[in-house]
Amino acid sequence: MTAGRNGTRIGVLFLDLDKFKQINDSPGHAFGDKVLQSVVKRLLGCVRASDTVCRLGGDEFVILLSEIKEAGHAGLKAGQILTAINAPFEIDSHKLHITASIGVATYPNDSKDLPLR
Repeated sequence: MTAGRNGTRIGVLFLDLDKFKQINDSPGHAFGDKVLQSVVKRLLGCVRASDTVCRLGGDEFVILLSEIKEAGHAGLKAGQILTAINAPFEIDSHKLHITASIGVATYPNDSKDLPLR
């Protein structure tokens, strides 16, 4: 693993949008899709080109922060992401406030092993 050879860390952020089911069910799935697209734009605006943002499904995302110098940098980035998500969205003339929850882990601080299945 490159991070191990370079003495750097990898941050893994697991993001879940709070109460997204209500957004998706009330105005409809097409509106929910636009919300997700807007969230992705904000997430991509918060990370470097070398980082990875992926949607696991529904309203869950994983952000991989490659080559971070300090474990605390992952937490700082999580705070920046939460600030970006908490800013109001305007979609189809609707102002929308979204909140999210983020879990943070770093390699090698939190684990050096991959779980076996």
